[in-house]
Amino acid sequence: MVSEKRDLIIVVGSANVDYIMRVPHLPQQGETVAGSGFSQTFGGKGANQAVATARCGGRVALVCSLGGDTLSNRMRSGFEQDGIQTDFLIQAPNTYSGTALILIDPNGNNCIAADPGANYLLTPQQVDRIESLLPRTAVLLVQYEIPPETVARALELATSYGVRTIWNFAPAHPFPYMEKFSQTDILIVNETEAGFLAGMNPPESDMETVEALYRMHELGAETIILTRGVNGSSVLMEGKVAHIEAFPVKAVDSTAAGDVYCGTLAVSLSEGKPLLEAIRFASAASAISVTRWGAQPSAPYRHEIEDFLASRLR
Repeated sequence: MVSEKRDLIIVVGSANVDYIMRVPHLPQQGETVAGSGFSQTFGGKGANQAVATARCGGRVALVCSLGGDTLSNRMRSGFEQDGIQTDFLIQAPNTYSGTALILIDPNGNNCIAADPGANYLLTPQQVDRIESLLPRTAVLLVQYEIPPETVARALELATSYGVRTIWNFAPAHPFPYMEKFSQTDILIVNETEAGFLAGMNPPESDMETVEALYRMHELGAETIILTRGVNGSSVLMEGKVAHIEAFPVKAVDSTAAGDVYCGTLAVSLSEGKPLLEAIRFASAASAISVTRWGAQPSAPYRHEIEDFLASRLR
């Protein structure tokens, strides 16, 4: 019997309506700052990662929950235009889609407040619907803007079919199913999330980064990637730590940079690239994204990533 080709990437996660304002600096408590530009785009970690995956050339199915509003219809249409399979997307008629309010300073730093809305209606039963896809799935990618029991079911189900799992533990908050870290092939975190999981302050130095990686490894994840912004990425694999430098660029908006990284990493791994090569590819995609405004609008296409990498080799 010939086994099916594993070339599909399934993203299980959130989808949001983003309201973005540019400000001269991020406000302190009680402070009002005057904005210098406003836009409404679409985001949410799951949707961002699915868009990044599709634009990078991956075959992707998105599992998410939207509200019943007109903006949700526009989101769905946008996914389909990017070639994302939306058969496992649900729309809840009596609620609103997830919403994020994003402030961005001139250096591309941001602060975000998000209301999950319909994202918290994504249940384990909805995840069970993807079971027929798993024999031809290369990677399942999940984040943590959805209920913890849904994350746990996605990891459990994918593992039962031998699917490679990537868990972007973002944003950081308590997870009641700690045994599921052992069903995570690749755990991806930033410094804040690493500090949360490692039980320490967010790592700043190389030494603290290494300590955080080994502490997180005790949770059971096989491989851990810690993204460090301008300081690149650090990865713990096969008991050893490697550091991968970032590509220097002029950042204007770091929103969704981590999501672009995760989505393009999933594509590279689904194509059989070694992990360090895949990280370099994802780092290039992420570097491009921070030079653009918005979440999904910032996700680059495959030819842009390849051209960027080629230009850095000259």
